[in-house]
Amino acid sequence: MVRSICAILAVLGSVPAAAQNYPSRPIRFVVPLAPAGAGDIVARTVAAKLSESWGQQIVIDNRPGANTIIGTDLVAKSKPDGYTWLLGVQGSLAINPATYPPLFYFVEGLTFAAFGPSPQVAKFIVLLFGQL
Repeated sequence: MVRSICAILAVLGSVPAAAQNYPSRPIRFVVPLAPAGAGDIVARTVAAKLSESWGQQIVIDNRPGANTIIGTDLVAKSKPDGYTWLLGVQGSLAINPATYPPLFYFVEGLTFAAFGPSPQVAKFIVLLFGQL
């Protein structure tokens, strides 16, 4: 797992060469899961490495509740500028839309934050999304 995270960070670390003005301010990384859980630990690990690489702060914002709907809705309604990220999990992106129609957010409104396929940072995490 550590190798996978390092490989992802190496790829993401090279992104500033393509977009030299990004990030120019702190990034908000919304985790729709409880603090100190596995998802939170993965998000903090990724955020620490990216923050070190980019020289810009990444703030973890835990928004648990309602089967991840609270955090996911927050990101879906955020300004589409690339500075609000979501640690997407199966519940947020696949199960909730099928189980709780209609949701306040819709999955189609979220865009991929990574260039190309979204990185899989751990086996239990599906996608990293953000508003671009």
